[in-house]
Amino acid sequence: MTDLDYSTIQSSLQRIAVETSPAECHGQLCGLLSSLPELSYTAWLEMALPELIEAKNSGNALAAETDGLLQQLFADTEQGIVDRELGFQLYISGDDESLAVRLEQLAEWCSGFLLGLAMGGIKEFKGLPGDIPELLDDLVEFSRAGSFTLENEEEDENAYMELNEYVRMGVMLVKMELSQLHSSHDDGHVSIH
Repeated sequence: MTDLDYSTIQSSLQRIAVETSPAECHGQLCGLLSSLPELSYTAWLEMALPELIEAKNSGNALAAETDGLLQQLFADTEQGIVDRELGFQLYISGDDESLAVRLEQLAEWCSGFLLGLAMGGIKEFKGLPGDIPELLDDLVEFSRAGSFTLENEEEDENAYMELNEYVRMGVMLVKMELSQLHSSHDDGHVSIH
């Protein structure tokens, strides 16, 4: 995936008054890429980050920097989510951040992914193929997790790594399955209500 530092993106978004965390922003992007396979960078900004467009149009110099970073994130994500080598990663802080913070970011990421799917027309999960409905129900539960009780550092870290891997692989499956659904529809648009 990308070598973009989480805190760099976070500061860049905050400087142009975007309230969304990088984790939620990336989750939303992945949800949109899964539900709208022809999504362009500009369409993503219009749907998810109108604050950036507004800042760019008003001549905000910081917006140009943010725009460049997000273009790289978009390109890396668009390529990574379909990577046959499974190089796709959730955009969450690394091990240098506390486990509690990473768990919170994972919950934000899941929330963003579900929002992205909804923005792309997927309102209900029941009609989706295979194990996707169950996976998405799990993501709903993960996104609702408020605070986490951490007791055993090593066990908690292992559980987090398993959860992160479950979400990562599940998202790649969702993208693949929805791409197949899109290609099987004449108009290229899948809408599950």
